[in-house]
Parts: sequence; structure tokens; C-alpha cells
Amino acid sequence: MCSEIVHAEVLISDDQFKPDVGKQLFEKNVKRDHVDFMTGVVFSNIMLAALPEAFDNNTIYISANAAPSSLAGKDCNPLFYAVSWPNDAYHEAAGEFARLIEVLEVMVVHAEDPLERVGLLHRIAMLFESRLEQHLEAFNAYARALREDNGNEQTLAHLERLADAVGRPFNRPT
Repeated sequence: MCSEIVHAEVLISDDQFKPDVGKQLFEKNVKRDHVDFMTGVVFSNIMLAALPEAFDNNTIYISANAAPSSLAGKDCNPLFYAVSWPNDAYHEAAGEFARLIEVLEVMVVHAEDPLERVGLLHRIAMLFESRLEQHLEAFNAYARALREDNGNEQTLAHLERLADAVGRPFNRPT
């Protein structure tokens, strides 16, 4: 049993869901702050952009979430520890949803009935929100649906709900 107390300083940074910001933060943490190890990046694209900063400075990275399968294979590094499972499938699925949205957008352009366009735009918004977690894009799709039918209660309710999440003002039309 260890009886020695070890004091630790925890640094918290916000990558803003941007790979370039994540890379800058990794560089700051390893070069200026001289951290012993790093953890906490949620998304693989951000982690992959930032990891070279840690590896080049001999800093251990412990990944609780992001775990692209390439790091278990050709890009394996003794400084990388994944405590989750490879998560490439999510990104592959996201690509499929993005392609479905593209198809639905073409259908919106060619739909002659405004109510059909509203239904398609609702479906697009739901994919953006629930499958891709892109709330602003969902809000924008519902806003487009509102232009087609400004009295649609379902559209209005979704816009009100998402307005707070994306920090956009929304007032019901009178």
C-alpha cells in the first residue's frame, strides 16, 4: 500500500471542437506547461491532429474516448494508451448520414409540394441533430422549413427548442 501523497495540478482546456485549436493547446501544454501526461479529447479528428505534439515531446496520452483503429496498427505509439475501443464505425456511419442528407437536399429542390419540402427538411434537421449532433445545421434546416410553412407548430417548437442550444434568437411569427 502506498502511503505517499502525490499532489497534482489539473489543467483544463477547450478545443472548441476544432482540430487546429486542439493542436495549439497540446503544444502549449507540452512545451510551456511541461505536463507529464494528457487526456480528455473526445473526438478522433481533434486528437489525431494534436497527438504529434505530445509524441514529439515524449508526452504520454491516455485516451478515454477517441481511439481510431490506426493507432492500434500502423500508427501505434508506445506513448498512446487507449482505454476505450476503436471508434471508427461512428465516423463511417456519420459519413453515411451526411450522404443521406445530400440526397434529401436534392429531393427538397425537386419537390413541388411545400408540405413535402417541409417533411424533407424536418428529416434533414433530425439527422443533423440526432445522428450528427450538429445542432446549428438542424436549426437552419428547421428555419428553411418555416419559410415553406410559417404556421407549422412542429417546426416552431423545434426552432424554439434549438434556439437556446445554438445561441440564436428566435421569436414566433405573429
